Amino acid sequence: DANTQMIRRARAQAANLAHGLKTPLAVLADEARRLLARGDAEGASVLAQQSERMQRQIDFQLARARAAASAGLPGVITPVGPTLAAIVTAMQRLYAERSLTITDTTEKKLVAAVDPNDLNEMVANLVDNACKWARSRVSITARRSTEQVRIIIVDDGSGIPPDALSRAFSPGERLDEATPGSGLGLAIVRDLAMLYGGSVELTNNKDGGLEAELRIPAA
Repeated sequence: DANTQMIRRARAQAANLAHGLKTPLAVLADEARRLLARGDAEGASVLAQQSERMQRQIDFQLARARAAASAGLPGVITPVGPTLAAIVTAMQRLYAERSLTITDTTEKKLVAAVDPNDLNEMVANLVDNACKWARSRVSITARRSTEQVRIIIVDDGSGIPPDALSRAFSPGERLDEATPGSGLGLAIVRDLAMLYGGSVELTNNKDGGLEAELRIPAA
């Protein structure tokens, strides 16, 4: 009971911090628009970039704080199948114009010892990343291996240069500035997985494209 109350207080404090920063960031973003309207494109760009960087870091640290509070708690479990199915549906809508084929092969009754929000955060980031780079298809496979749940996401894109694989998890690292994103998705996945005693690994698939494997504790 004491641990539960402590976790609730920590989450409440994190939420209050995020709420307290939301308004100042909105003011900064609005000021950037005003500067741009007055012809100060350089000043507007600096404000907008710095505001975006602050928002990224807030999202990043909140995700870590939430996971740190949940990791290791008894009774924290999530059915994997429904979570992955919801993510696939969302990605099919998000990338409807590209007509990507997204397949999901998940073992029935597969359950992870992970908070539902954290599982969604990790898998959604990996699947979204795969969809950004895929040419036509993305496959998702989830199965149990001893005491772990292994979730493997494969795309048919061009992969990542071998020397860049180790940098892909660095916060703010973007391997292609032309591709939308914050550069924090993979860093969040790595940190959340580690908090639960799991891991994530990227490899170039032998048939082309990138393979991401997420390992988290099974319930």
